Amino acid sequence: MKHIVKLIGVFIILIGLTIIIKPDFIFNAIEDNKESKGLYFLAIGFRFILGVIFIKVAEDSKFSTIIKFIGYLAILAALVFVFIGHASFQDLISSLSNNFKPQAPIIGVVGILFGGFLIYAIQEKKVK
Repeated sequence: MKHIVKLIGVFIILIGLTIIIKPDFIFNAIEDNKESKGLYFLAIGFRFILGVIFIKVAEDSKFSTIIKFIGYLAILAALVFVFIGHASFQDLISSLSNNFKPQAPIIGVVGILFGGFLIYAIQEKKVK
């Protein structure tokens, strides 16, 4: 499971780099697929699975409380998406895309830092 979290960290870093280097690639892909039920279900499923994985690996991480909190937050986000429905999800994606596009470099750096944090947090604990 720890390896999965590390891969997720690497994936988030790559997305962050892409947002910095070529933000239109990410934003256009999201905008082009916002009406797709597949994106909606992917958003729900990914967050739920991510949350479960984070909760499971939290005790073995350097920052167990933070990792567990992120896991519960991801599950909560998945549940919110379920309850708001597909139409409201589309509206949310549109507003976020339009509002966050100008801040793409900052979002990319935050993504890189978050991905790096995940990788670091899951590294083996040093025994003293």
